[in-house]
Amino acid sequence: MLKKIPFKNILIIGFILIGYIVLLKLTGMTCLIKSTFGVSCPGCGMTRACFSALTFNFKQAFYYHPLWIIMIPSIVLLFYLWIKDKKRLFKLTIGIIIILFIIVYIIRLIFGDQQVVYIDFTKGYIYDLFQNIKNLFK
Repeated sequence: MLKKIPFKNILIIGFILIGYIVLLKLTGMTCLIKSTFGVSCPGCGMTRACFSALTFNFKQAFYYHPLWIIMIPSIVLLFYLWIKDKKRLFKLTIGIIIILFIIVYIIRLIFGDQQVVYIDFTKGYIYDLFQNIKNLFK
């Protein structure tokens, strides 16, 4: 049987996620990974895509992230597999979702307009930090 997550742990995870969202809002960051490293992650645009879909702007939702449409079915399927103790199918589903995200990420990096998904290390805090350290020794 898949390990059941205690309710206390679910609450802790929930508070961490809420804290993360509050941190992003207070600092004006849209994504911790993108702000820190200057590199979009495979899930970049998913939140904006889901909000666009909620307002029935499906064209914009697909623009922000084409996999927004699998979010609810995936969550329901994973929850069902977890409850029914289908370990192998649960892991296979997670693997398929990860592979889909990686494939879409690579396609978006190569063929995208670089507005949502990009790699630009100069836009990250790490780059700024190294530039400031380098300037100290000039």
